[in-house]
Amino acid sequence: MEGMAAKISREIAPKIERPVKDVVSNGGKGQIWSETKKRSSVTNAYKHWKDHGNEFPELNNAKEYVDRAHNFLRDPSALSRTRPNGEILKYDSRSNTFGSYTKDGIPKTLFKPDPSKHRHSTNLEYFYGQ
Repeated sequence: MEGMAAKISREIAPKIERPVKDVVSNGGKGQIWSETKKRSSVTNAYKHWKDHGNEFPELNNAKEYVDRAHNFLRDPSALSRTRPNGEILKYDSRSNTFGSYTKDGIPKTLFKPDPSKHRHSTNLEYFYGQ
């Protein structure tokens, strides 16, 4: 049985990559999302949308999710930390939103942490524990 990532890479990513790059907030320049060894930038963004999109009911599609991640990086009201390797972490307790970015500001993930799913007693502790 074919895995979901393989199916997305083979069937979905080629159909959405160009349109997504054309309409995202960065005008199609640069990466819209981080890559992995097994997923292109677009495939990885789509997987994160499928995994976390339900946490953002106000967002209608993967493009809006990607835009939210890019905008969240620039949100001055969110807490921000930089890891020793340069990765950027953001957390906003008002919206309970957590974002992780490469040192170049490319989104790695965007989600709403849940203490029942991580080992910290609060989401603020989760942010500082990363």
